[in-house]
Amino acid sequence: MDKQEFVTGLRRSLSGIDDYEYINDTVNYYENYIETEVRQGKTEEAVLRMLGDPGLIAKSIKASRGEITPSAGNDTEKYNDDEAGNRGFNLSWIEKLLRLPSWALKLGGAVIVVGLIVLLGFLIQWLFPVLVIGGIAYVFYKFVRDNFM
Repeated sequence: MDKQEFVTGLRRSLSGIDDYEYINDTVNYYENYIETEVRQGKTEEAVLRMLGDPGLIAKSIKASRGEITPSAGNDTEKYNDDEAGNRGFNLSWIEKLLRLPSWALKLGGAVIVVGLIVLLGFLIQWLFPVLVIGGIAYVFYKFVRDNFM
């Protein structure tokens, strides 16, 4: 395999990603990497052998972007064992949250803000009479203390 075959295979394997600018940036990165390594004295074959299969690179990129989930039978990908002994990716709740579409994150943020405003309203509604009565009691106490004691 030569550099052109590698780049073509990588571009073809990344074709499922909708962000064409990301695909171009990724392919350009690997092209530049290969050229840089060759300029530093390595052979093109050695660099390509070190990089490995462009299909696996693309699959890894897609998995990191959340565009695919790896199959359990594939030995080329890393898995974690969860508590039940099942094999698969263990994502924390934050990682799962960050994989949500942007509209879902915005909607969730809006719900949280509205909820906090409602909670603050209930808190003020409950505290206001307490603060008013406490303020009146303080003014009355100060008046009595200053004038009659």
